[in-house]
Amino acid sequence: MFDIVLLVGKVFETSNGIKVNEQGQLKEVVDEENKPHSVVVVRGTYSYVNNEGNNEVIEYFADENGYRAEGPSVPKVPARR
Repeated sequence: MFDIVLLVGKVFETSNGIKVNEQGQLKEVVDEENKPHSVVVVRGTYSYVNNEGNNEVIEYFADENGYRAEGPSVPKVPARR
């Protein structure tokens, strides 16, 4: 079950070039006992100029399963065998 109850977002840029774009929404989920709960789901990106002078973009997602981020400087989780 996935109902959007509220959708909010923010976009801003700081004077030193950091950029943020984020959206959040309320999501209805059911637990192991089949009881409904509302959780906040957030997805977004932020970017900045790294020490080498390159623009670095990080994408992230957070929900009832935790926080996940991807980008060139984010360590990769080794694949399980």
